[in-house]
Amino acid sequence: MAHKSTAWVVMGAALLVLAMVTSACGQRAETIENTRMRSDVTPSATPPAGGAESLSSAVPPMGDVGGRLGGGSSSRLRGNETKTSKRALKRLYGQALKWAPCPPRQSGGTKPDVKAECTWVEVPLDYAKPEGRTIKLWVARARATDQAHRIGTIFFNPGGPGASGVDSLLNGLPVSAEAAKRYDVVGFDPRGVGKSAPVACGTGPSLPINSWPRNEREVQLLVQDARGFGRECERKSGKLLPYVGTVNVAKDLDVLREVVGDKKLTYLGQSYGTRIGAYYLEQFGGNTARMVLDGVDNPGENPVAGRLGQVKGFESVFRSYLAWCAKQSNCATGTDVQAGYDKVVKMVGDLRDNMLPAQNERKLGVSDAITGIIATLYSQNSWPILNRALGNMILGDGVVMLRLADLYVGRDFDTGRPKNNSAVAGAAVACADDKGPTSLTEIRAVAREFKKVSPLFGEQTAWSLLGCAVWPYKTDQRAEPVRAPNAPPTVIVTYSQDPTTPIANARIVHNELPGASLVTRQGQGHVAYGTGSPCVDRAVDGYLIGGRLPVDPTVC
Repeated sequence: MAHKSTAWVVMGAALLVLAMVTSACGQRAETIENTRMRSDVTPSATPPAGGAESLSSAVPPMGDVGGRLGGGSSSRLRGNETKTSKRALKRLYGQALKWAPCPPRQSGGTKPDVKAECTWVEVPLDYAKPEGRTIKLWVARARATDQAHRIGTIFFNPGGPGASGVDSLLNGLPVSAEAAKRYDVVGFDPRGVGKSAPVACGTGPSLPINSWPRNEREVQLLVQDARGFGRECERKSGKLLPYVGTVNVAKDLDVLREVVGDKKLTYLGQSYGTRIGAYYLEQFGGNTARMVLDGVDNPGENPVAGRLGQVKGFESVFRSYLAWCAKQSNCATGTDVQAGYDKVVKMVGDLRDNMLPAQNERKLGVSDAITGIIATLYSQNSWPILNRALGNMILGDGVVMLRLADLYVGRDFDTGRPKNNSAVAGAAVACADDKGPTSLTEIRAVAREFKKVSPLFGEQTAWSLLGCAVWPYKTDQRAEPVRAPNAPPTVIVTYSQDPTTPIANARIVHNELPGASLVTRQGQGHVAYGTGSPCVDRAVDGYLIGGRLPVDPTVC
């Protein structure tokens, strides 16, 4: 039987993953294009009693870890170290690794795994107390194919937050064949993700919920679900949750750099992975050799502004889809773009009262419908599938759209159960990085503003802020511009039209990093390196392999 609290995973965790946005999401979209579509929840029963205008104390912090994120370890800048902590860190930085062939990836799939070796790396739970409890990170390495001319190691993160770097590596190398000749490529499951001290918040199938509330009763149902989800996470992972933020992931990355034997870090961050890279540059700029940030997340943007940028991006791309569809002979939404848009908004809104049947008694609700649409907006190659999904919905069949949502958030088609902890880990990381609004009054105001920007995507995206508003741990992290005066020249890569990490993010971070070079791929997409542009690949490979910074700016 499903935990009622896991219903929030769809609205909260999945959209928190959206909000921090990832190349993992981009990879999901690519999976959607290439996956043969197989043919697929009762809402919470009653709202809680009483009002919920003040949400900040809805779930009190646990006493054994305190309300702030890991004490001094939460700082984006390096703090002071005691003699005891230095000894503990020296031991961890000096640990020897035992590599062995990797087991099959958790996510499954039909492609053979990349040949790689795996190991565990020990890191502190709390970098303010490295002599205390430790956790282990799961790490994979694909060796350079030309060992005689090996340059070093490229570490990478595929996005998220919540995506497994090990599974992503085993699924396919994130670099060009030329770079793979000269570099070992290392992916890792960040703390809280995959096999690395995974965050757990319940294992039941996600239930469809109404994340597009029309009245106070429906708002209170969302509050109830969000509180229940937070309590479940606290119960299962309470001692871990304060320490899963990106600041600590960046510190882990420096341990990984040292234990594989690299004096300086070479790193490829995709989407949310660019935030890890930026935080690393702030703390360990002097330990960095080369860094590529592709599909850029802006650490200086608060959760409301970040979600608004995404709402605008998805709205723009969806309208582009409707214009494309209107020219096709079989367009489900017709030849009038605005009429087609209005039709979709009504059809999705109607799911609040009448969900559509799908597979194995599962049903398609509002949140999954919007998530399924978003899943197809990362690449125009997915638009025919979106047309099919919308056409089936018009006929009363929710199977295809629910499968798109399942692919996007990593759920089993048949059961609705999550295949991994990506969504819940993403929620935990997002809440650790920046809490955002803390009251219903604020969130209601955001929802009204977002609705003006996008009648389809706006309100649901705004209500995804509720999850962190009632999260059981407070954080002292807030959005701040990148400050990395010791960073080496960095390569920033972006699409000109990226619905989830807009080009404006890349321009801002480019201006914040001294000597950085901006490479722009014209067109619509998310993550440009290694995805079919010889121009982008030449620019990035020239930097990674030859140390040549691309002309700033470079337009492909």
